[in-house]
Amino acid sequence: MIAQEQFLHLTFSKKGDNIGSSVLIDPFIKEAKQILIHANEIFSNEEDRDEATSDNDNSSVTWQLNLTPTMMTLDTNIMTLSGLEKVLKLIRINVKPQPPDLKDRNKLIQSDQYDIPLFRYIIQPILRLSTMMSIPRSEPLNQYNSMELMRYCVQCFIDCGDCFFMDIPTLIANTDMILSQPEAAKEHKVEALLVFSICALMMRHATIHHRGNWSVAEAFTYTFYMQARNLLQDLFDVHHISIVQSVFILSLFPHGHWHLYSASRSRSSLLTMAIRMALAMDLHKLDSQYSKESDQKERLRRLAWMLLCADYHAEWNESGHTGTIQVTDWHVNFPQLLPAERTSVLSKRIDVFSQYCRIIMIRKMNLFRTGYLISLQSPQAFENNIDQQLFKAYLNTPDRFKLELDPTKLCSKSDLEPLLLNEFYCQTRIFALLPFLPKRYFETFVREDDDLRYHDLNETYRRMTQNKDTTGQFIVQPNTANILHEHKEEQTSLLEQRKDLEHEYLVELLTVLNDYTHILESLTAIDTIGCHHSPVYGAMLTMHLYFIIERSCQHPKIKGVCRINLNRTHHQLRLSRTVYADPAISFLESMLIRHNVMTEEGVTICTLNGKPHEIIRSLRTQHSKSTAEAAVGIKQEQ
Repeated sequence: MIAQEQFLHLTFSKKGDNIGSSVLIDPFIKEAKQILIHANEIFSNEEDRDEATSDNDNSSVTWQLNLTPTMMTLDTNIMTLSGLEKVLKLIRINVKPQPPDLKDRNKLIQSDQYDIPLFRYIIQPILRLSTMMSIPRSEPLNQYNSMELMRYCVQCFIDCGDCFFMDIPTLIANTDMILSQPEAAKEHKVEALLVFSICALMMRHATIHHRGNWSVAEAFTYTFYMQARNLLQDLFDVHHISIVQSVFILSLFPHGHWHLYSASRSRSSLLTMAIRMALAMDLHKLDSQYSKESDQKERLRRLAWMLLCADYHAEWNESGHTGTIQVTDWHVNFPQLLPAERTSVLSKRIDVFSQYCRIIMIRKMNLFRTGYLISLQSPQAFENNIDQQLFKAYLNTPDRFKLELDPTKLCSKSDLEPLLLNEFYCQTRIFALLPFLPKRYFETFVREDDDLRYHDLNETYRRMTQNKDTTGQFIVQPNTANILHEHKEEQTSLLEQRKDLEHEYLVELLTVLNDYTHILESLTAIDTIGCHHSPVYGAMLTMHLYFIIERSCQHPKIKGVCRINLNRTHHQLRLSRTVYADPAISFLESMLIRHNVMTEEGVTICTLNGKPHEIIRSLRTQHSKSTAEAAVGIKQEQ
């Protein structure tokens, strides 16, 4: 067995692991890469020795190197690649001075050839539907106190949103100025733009807090958004950090404040504009150009990281790329607490955000996916759970955010931040594992479900827009046969070649999905009116994976876990319907109903929680027993 001590642990900081200490980006990146290199070397050394032994057993090769002033030719009897490698080694020995041995280089193993384009093809139209909003009916808004509503919106942003990238006292002062002086919005357009952008972002959530009229909230949301867009026309070429903040916030529309840097982000012209403005202002070089620390610099650091996270998610959802901003061009240290924030209610949220940024950086380098690739390529690494050890080292969760998921216990509000962080851990694990799911799982789902999925998508859009035209399509369905043909030549999953590992892989993936579903339930129970979290993206992700696994896997217990958790997801969506104005909820519910997933009346969510946990535990126990029996059988044969 490989001892845990053989793996380096990320320290993240020259000052140690204390919360709030300065975390430098360059040492972090180097150390993260070195951990993977170290793990790869441990499990590649044995394979190299085996190759060398097999080479020595082969017949010898002869060679002669002929040199002329203009040419070098090689006469040899080699017939295989291993023979060629032997000759090149011999040539290297006879060259003075000797060039470095290529096998001794610290080369990072690459996993770029493993991707999930078919899964992105499945979820992309749902993400697109989620960004749609019908123009609300005209409402007589003059009878409402719009100034007071705007104050509510700004206060909600401070109380519920991730406002820690702004100077809050200045924001409050500017809001009072804009709302108290009749001509202030015209004279102070930069400040007015930010206030209107925040109001467009928070209007619907403020309405939930104050139990207002939903149709009025929709009308005001659209009105604030259009006022902000009109102001932006005069300011888009002005280099001011408030404009970057405003454009970044407007790029969320019509989503709520939970999605500033969430995994549901999609490409948009406004997000691209915000990123380009930030790059033009050298926000990505913040810590290489400015050494002096200040409160303003820390807020800029947080804004820069929010933009990087949003850029990563938007690009990954669209193309599978890790963002327009390259790791090598990023010179911004990780966010840290300001002295005045150490005792504030925002301290845990800022620490969670800093941890989130570290995981994003590791995902941009594809180190999680590569860690699992190392595990699959080496039987010894797989046996020693090298991928889980690497994940534990990379996540390096602070003690205050560690969370033991127990289906028999209810989470409390004090668990909010650990739950949010562990939700992102689950997403990260899922996207590290998915590239190795046999491609036939995705192909079967696309082949059998595409027609009905696109029908449901277009029906949902027509209901949302009250469009009675049944011939028009919101999303034109591609030819399924062409889609499958386009992806025919993709890299074959390693599990296609090692059928013995497929069951164990599915149990591991199902374990992560089950944990994710449990976390979504806990967050929905704690955050009942959606102040800090939206479960829609997580429900969409887990729901589709349950359907994909259920469709192709014939193991009755695995299918049973998928069916139970689909019921749990349906229950979550029913609770979310009145809180989140997301048309994707309607589509997901129609998909569940079409697959005969119905929440039974009288069945408590606690009852549903325990069953999949027990089944997965029995699957793990059964596999461990089978592995032990097989090992005993091998020893007896020897």
